[in-house]
Amino acid sequence: MATRRNIKKICGTAVEFLESMLNRKAEGIINMSMEDESWKIQVEVLERKAVPDTQDQLGIYEVRLDDGLNIMQYRKVGIRKRTEMFVEEEE
Repeated sequence: MATRRNIKKICGTAVEFLESMLNRKAEGIINMSMEDESWKIQVEVLERKAVPDTQDQLGIYEVRLDDGLNIMQYRKVGIRKRTEMFVEEEE
């Protein structure tokens, strides 16, 4: 079972990867789960800054890591305005 320290490291790895790949700032982790022996972390990333900031565009990205913290996959799963709620579609 993952400890709090490990969870921080897992999430930190996902955030660092996305910020490096996209050259954008991550806003935060919105979901984390263990699925099919890999970690799935969803991260919001500021895609477009707007005035007023309620119109900012946030991209939602999913990063999958194995137990060794190797990136297995990443993909964009959605986009929303800061004031809108993100609802994940079932696959």
